[in-house]
Amino acid sequence: MNKYTIALVAVVLAVAAVGAWTAHHLLAEGRITPNDEFFVVSIAPAPEIAVGSWNLTVDGLVDHPVNLTYEDLQAIPVNETERLKCVDGPTGTAVWTGVPVHDVLARAGVSPGAKEVVFHGADGYTSSLPLDYLARDDVLLAWGMNGEPLPRDQGYPLRLVAPDKYGYKWVKFVYRLEVIDHDYRGYWESRGWSQSADASVAAGWAWHAALLSVVAVLGGLAYVSGSKLSPSPNFWSDLPDRFGKGLHNVASKGFGLVAVPTLVYWLVVVERERGSLPITLHGVLGVASLVIMVIGGIASGPLALGREGARPAHGYALRISYLLFLAAILTGLMRI
Repeated sequence: MNKYTIALVAVVLAVAAVGAWTAHHLLAEGRITPNDEFFVVSIAPAPEIAVGSWNLTVDGLVDHPVNLTYEDLQAIPVNETERLKCVDGPTGTAVWTGVPVHDVLARAGVSPGAKEVVFHGADGYTSSLPLDYLARDDVLLAWGMNGEPLPRDQGYPLRLVAPDKYGYKWVKFVYRLEVIDHDYRGYWESRGWSQSADASVAAGWAWHAALLSVVAVLGGLAYVSGSKLSPSPNFWSDLPDRFGKGLHNVASKGFGLVAVPTLVYWLVVVERERGSLPITLHGVLGVASLVIMVIGGIASGPLALGREGARPAHGYALRISYLLFLAAILTGLMRI
């Protein structure tokens, strides 16, 4: 087996791995995630709560505050199959059993002028949602998950189920609903995250991963064909002529045309949803790859005009940006 066969096998395996991961996320949209496989994100350890002494308080701008026991909330169960999407990428689908939030609010009577409801969690976490959204029948206060009592690390005894919203709106360990007449910024919202937390399909990990898979293939072809064109001898120097200038031009342009919009859109989405640019290792690598990619694209202009002095800058920028891009994908998969 020669070196090119080995390299080809490595590329095929890498693309197959990323493609399989993308397909997994696309096909998992309708799959019910078992409770013991469901991801967990919390700001603090799950509190110990005894339902015998626990109750749900509804107060604030209401006609009459009410306290509801665990048994009160289980009187008329409603089931909803909903997908929970974390803003960082993990997702899971479950059949949630609970009571519509609007039914609970109706017991207390919402006063005129009220606009939002603040959900208080026993772990110190808070978030809010507008009353018009909470009028939906599928917005639940859930005590059950996939036919079982809500697991402790999923918010036992009660958590909010907020369809079409990112996970930071799905408050866990809920013990109080506070009706208010102003805009409230919860735990993450007060740190710059989006108040609406709308989980759009376009911002989903699966589509992002699919585009990144395309970029990985194009970048790999550009990297290999560009290395063949290098005047310095290297691993790829004696590749067949079909890996020459024509392929390099097409692959490198495709790499930039797909990668730049994908990464820029990702940055815009992150800034919009979190109120700041990404500061994780995954984010830093992605931004660095984008910046160096643009530098390499700029250097390709003089090179196209025959100025060979620009070749080293273009070549180094292409190689470095592609390697940083692969590192960004790897660290992104590790976060998932």
